[in-house]
Amino acid sequence: MVEEAFDLATVLAFQDVDSDAGYKIYEALASAGDAQAMTAAGYCKLEGIGELDIDEREAIRWLKLAAEHGDAEGIYKLALAYYTTYEEPGTNSDEKALELFSRSREKEHVEGAFMLGQMLLDKGDAASAVCARRGQGRLAGHWGARELLLNLLDEDAKARG
Repeated sequence: MVEEAFDLATVLAFQDVDSDAGYKIYEALASAGDAQAMTAAGYCKLEGIGELDIDEREAIRWLKLAAEHGDAEGIYKLALAYYTTYEEPGTNSDEKALELFSRSREKEHVEGAFMLGQMLLDKGDAASAVCARRGQGRLAGHWGARELLLNLLDEDAKARG
C-alpha cells in the first residue's frame, strides 16, 4: 500500500498532474515514518516542483529527517543543498556537504560518490578523489565515472613521470 501511494505521489508531483496532491501524499507518508517520502517531500519543497512554492526551511527539515532515517537519496539531496545554496548558522556548509556526500557514498549512492570525488579534487586531494570515484565506477559501471576515473589516473601517471 505504501509503495503504491508513493508511486501515485510521484506521478502526480513529477508529471505535472497535480503537484500539490502529490506533495500531500508524500507528506502523509513521511509523517508516518517513510524515509523515501521524507526525501521526496523535501525535494518537492526545495525545488518548488510544479505549482508548489519553494520552502527551504520545510525542505531541509524533511531532508534532515530522511538523512537521520538513513535514506541514501535524502543524505545526497541534503548534501547538495549544503553544497549549493543552504547555509546554516554556525555550520561550515562545505564541510557539512563533504560529510554528507561521504555518508551517501558509504550507502553506495553513485552521485554521492561522484560529488565526494569532485569536492576532494577541488580541495587538491587527487588521491582521495580517485578512491571516491573508483567506488563510483565500481558501484554503477557508470560511463561518466569510468571516464573521469581514467582521466584522473592518467593525470596522476603523468605527474609521476
